[in-house]
Amino acid sequence: MKDVISGKYLIYYKGEFIDASQADCEGLEKASVSDENHILDRLMGDNILN
Repeated sequence: MKDVISGKYLIYYKGEFIDASQADCEGLEKASVSDENHILDRLMGDNILN
């Protein structure tokens, strides 16, 4: 991930952030984190983000 404030690249692994370079982050799967209520809304079809 790239921190939008510092511009620093990090990898989140097993509960910790590890310093990384842009090359280290290339090709990694993107992840999304949401509040559990938003996940339930999306699963139930109540996705207001569309």
